[in-house]
Amino acid sequence: MKKTILAIAVIMTTAGTACGGKKQAEQAQASNTPVVAPEQADAFDGRYICSAKDSIEIEALLKEAVEKKPGNKMLFFARKLLGRPYVAHTLETPGEEQLVVNMKEFDCTTYAETCEALTICAAKGLTTLNDYLKTLRTLRYYDGKIQNYASRLHYFTDRTEENVKKQLVKEVQGPNPPFTAIQTIDLHFMTANPQYYKQLKENPELIPLIRQNEEKMNGKKYRYIPKSLIGNNALMKKAVKDGDIIAILTSKDGLDTTHIGIAVWHKDGLHLINASALKSRKKTVEETMTFKQYMDNQKSSIGIRVIRVLNN
Repeated sequence: MKKTILAIAVIMTTAGTACGGKKQAEQAQASNTPVVAPEQADAFDGRYICSAKDSIEIEALLKEAVEKKPGNKMLFFARKLLGRPYVAHTLETPGEEQLVVNMKEFDCTTYAETCEALTICAAKGLTTLNDYLKTLRTLRYYDGKIQNYASRLHYFTDRTEENVKKQLVKEVQGPNPPFTAIQTIDLHFMTANPQYYKQLKENPELIPLIRQNEEKMNGKKYRYIPKSLIGNNALMKKAVKDGDIIAILTSKDGLDTTHIGIAVWHKDGLHLINASALKSRKKTVEETMTFKQYMDNQKSSIGIRVIRVLNN
């Protein structure tokens, strides 16, 4: 049971971090995370951590996408990042909250989020690291502002609502069917289990702030596709498009989702591109099994919500 809870905590722990000042630079270097040049940080107007290699790759990917104009940018970027290790807690660094950029390894949320940020930039013809940093910060934080750990969008529902307001994504709620079920939000996992979150263990004064964020979402209702209706049929093809973000809903107490990935249709049906925590994978993969088969193996999963990145 403890292992299951820890796994859920890993999935739900998504955040950002930055680099500024001697102390933060020393901490970043100690964790083998190179710090970007000071002039880049000034241009971004914020603290962040990003290796030189990652910054070069980000700009190269954006320039390639702008030049090639792929028909589906989410799939383009998702496939460019396949085969990278699954690693949890990549956004957690010592000291104050900063914007963390990590292209070397991902969890399910940071993988989808990275593809989102790249897609949004490419759609606007933006190709610089600073463009990417601003977009990532906007996606990851309330009002796009880094204040502390609680200003990070930890839960999927909160993150989605915020980014719908920012007109970066929309939540697909129809047609009905297959969106026949309703999820009523009841978030409390983080504040009920602060021992699983390093920042909350070390800074208990943040717990009430996280609780306020949970309560803002609680009671809200969202349409979703129940597991029983997931299949290779016209209804699903109308509801879910290539490049959509699929959020797997859970019956686990205090959570809204336990995993997210990116939708892609194959000849045999819907598949998932994701940063897989499964022992047999532990990396970013395009699943060979259909999404229906995948969901059948997820005993606590009850269905999916669907998020579409605008201008994909």
